Amino acid sequence: MGFSLFFQLVNSVLFIGIIYIFFYLIFILPKQMKMNAQRLEQIEVQIREINEKLDRQ
Repeated sequence: MGFSLFFQLVNSVLFIGIIYIFFYLIFILPKQMKMNAQRLEQIEVQIREINEKLDRQ
């Protein structure tokens, strides 16, 4: 009887973990990727501005 309770708890924890992974992949990861893309775009703009200033000298 003790092992059945243990395995039920382990299965519950694994199920919650799987749900969290799906939630992360569907909602959180795309949001982070979008933010990273925006940061990269800002960095590219700054690099272009620096290159233009250096070319003028």
